[in-house]
Amino acid sequence: MECRGFVEEVESALGERFSEQTRKWMLTNDPVALDAAWRSSLAEGPISGDLRKWRVPCLIYAGARDEMHDHAEKAAGEIPGAVWLSLAGHTHLSAADEVDEVLPRVLDLFHSTAP
Repeated sequence: MECRGFVEEVESALGERFSEQTRKWMLTNDPVALDAAWRSSLAEGPISGDLRKWRVPCLIYAGARDEMHDHAEKAAGEIPGAVWLSLAGHTHLSAADEVDEVLPRVLDLFHSTAP
């Protein structure tokens, strides 16, 4: 397996192209490791039977055009104290590149939980 085929397969499945930075990183990676990580995430299944029991600080964000947006928002509503952030105009892939909007929320979350 070579990385280019894997990257193109994932892009095709998601219906969009990775950012150039992410694409470059993936293309220089170990194709067996990428395949294992992808298969693991697909086989993972539900992360919790009852998110209301979680007692960990959480920031959940998704692009407004992400097919998982509504599920992520629902999860954030079930986790006590979770912070929800919807990124207008973003997809599943492009939301991860929105550092200027996400990083301040991450830092706020860290500061709010510091002893």
